[in-house]
This record gives sequence, structure tokens and C-alpha cells, in this order.
Amino acid sequence: PAVRPYRRRRAIVLAVAGVLCAAMLATVITWAAGAHRARTAQTRLDQAVASLRAADTKAARARRKAVAAGVDAKETTAASRRVSLDRKLIAQADTPMDTRSAERLARNLASAEQQTTRLTSRLDQATSARLTAAARARCRTALDKAEQARRDAAGLTGDQTVNAAAVRLDTAIKAAAGLGAKTTAAQWDAMAARLDKARDTLTKAADAKRAADQAAQAQAQAE
Repeated sequence: PAVRPYRRRRAIVLAVAGVLCAAMLATVITWAAGAHRARTAQTRLDQAVASLRAADTKAARARRKAVAAGVDAKETTAASRRVSLDRKLIAQADTPMDTRSAERLARNLASAEQQTTRLTSRLDQATSARLTAAARARCRTALDKAEQARRDAAGLTGDQTVNAAAVRLDTAIKAAAGLGAKTTAAQWDAMAARLDKARDTLTKAADAKRAADQAAQAQAQAE
């Protein structure tokens, strides 16, 4: 009879111990999960800060290029404002915060990075368009000068140097006429340089031909 109470007490002790162990295990698991979530949140926050800083660096570089290219001030001002807001957001990451706040800030930083990236892309496009338009205008000026030089040399015949230079300039003029909407700023500038070089060659050859003709005429008159 005395054995039964002992067994009951033993069973109770074991049950209580089991409950305590389960509670301790649950506490450890909860703590570990919280610690893992906190580490994950901090890692994501650090990554978001680094990504936004990189995006801001690109935005600042794009703004400098845009200003140099003469892009509308409205576009460049928007970039400056965006970078300023990003820096204020980044500064918040240095403030101690709980896990939920860190997760929320990481999301805000990611959203800011997307906005900054879109703005940078728009600014790059505006800069490219501006540079292309300026290069196209330079090429147009070079083409006008080349065509004028070709007209000026039209009456000079019988000189191989002039004829060869005229052919090269004609080829360059024809190539320039083939450029269109998809031509890049670099291609417009390359064509302008080609036209200028061919025009200069023809001009020098034509001047030399005229000088030779005048010298021959003067000699004939002297004789």
C-alpha cells in the first residue's frame, strides 16, 4: 500500500519536471527565434543601407553629368532633393531600434532605392538626349561647311589631288546624310570630325591649285 503513494508522487514529480523542461525548451526556442529574427533584420537593414548609398552615388554622378550637359534644372533639382531625403533616411539606421523598427526601416530604404534608381535612369536619358542633340547640331554645322567647301572647289578640275580630296569629301557628305534618329552622340561627333578633316584636306588642295594657277598665269603674262 505504501508503494502506491510513492509512485503517485514520482509520477507527479516527473510530470512537473516534464512541464518545466517543455517550458524551458519553449523559452529557449522563442529566444533563439527572436535572436535569429533580430540578426536577419539587422542584416537586411545593413544591406538596404549599402544599396541605397550606392544608388545615391550613381544619382549624384548622373546629376553632375546632367548639369554639365545643360539638362533642365527641374530634373537636376529633383535628383538633389531625392539624394537629400535618402541621406536622412540612412541616418536613421544609426539609431538603436527594435526588430520591427529595423524591418520597417529596411523596407523604407528599399523603396527609396527604387525611387532613386528610376530618377537616375530618367536623368541619364535626359542627359543622353541633350548630348545627342548638341552633337547632331555640331555635325549639321560641319556638314554645311563641307558642302560649301565642295561648291567652292567645284570649278577646279584637272588636278589629281583636288579630285581625290573632293571624292573623299563627297563620300563623307553622303555618309552624314545617312545618319538618323538612332545615331548616338559619339557617332555624330565622329562624323563631324570626318567631315571637318575631309573639308580641310579639300580646302588645302584647292588653295594649292589656285596658287599654282595664279603663278602659272603670272608667268605667262610676264613672258
